[in-house]
Amino acid sequence: MNLCPNSELNTRSQIDKYTYELTRVVTEGIEASVPWQRESQQAKSFWTTECEEAVKETRQKYYEMLRYHTPETERLHSEARRRKVATIRKAKQQDFREQMAKITNSPQGAFRLAKWARLKAGRPRELPQLPQLVVTRRNESQETTTIKLDTLQDKLQALGEKFFPKPIHADLSNIGLKEYPEPLSINENIQEKEIRDALHHVTSDKTPGPDQIPNRVLKDAEE
Repeated sequence: MNLCPNSELNTRSQIDKYTYELTRVVTEGIEASVPWQRESQQAKSFWTTECEEAVKETRQKYYEMLRYHTPETERLHSEARRRKVATIRKAKQQDFREQMAKITNSPQGAFRLAKWARLKAGRPRELPQLPQLVVTRRNESQETTTIKLDTLQDKLQALGEKFFPKPIHADLSNIGLKEYPEPLSINENIQEKEIRDALHHVTSDKTPGPDQIPNRVLKDAEE
């Protein structure tokens, strides 16, 4: 699609159509290029295909329960949820046994396991610690100096200055000299055709608005 319109957009329908197409192209590009999540084998080494299928089934049964809200859909969702919990628990146990067998195959692994059990087992997890930070700053003479930060307060101040800098003062002295084109004359009255066109672009099963009328009902009524 050519993102630049071939001609000026003079009517509301032209603007709405171009905005819809532009939004659609950007959304498709984001969905195609940005992953939903980053897989981490270290964080979820126990995760298997069975766990993923159980989660998908439970999510599907949950949506069906919200849509129909019958005793049968509630029962099916409860059963799917129990199967999901049992599947994940079984996968965790199997992964733990495999890790223990792998560690105890060597004397070094057995020694590390014994050391962990003696020093860390049964104790609360230690709080994360920020490593030493090295920052570059300028003095009054605009000379660059490198500073190493060790205290927590200095680290927090340096991170705050980096990610939340002070806003830059904008010069607005020439703002009154700018000439803007005349606004388009558009009919503010909503036409029936515009409502029908808008209904064709909405998703059927999205959350309803303040009127609590689902989009699927509106689209069926329009047909």
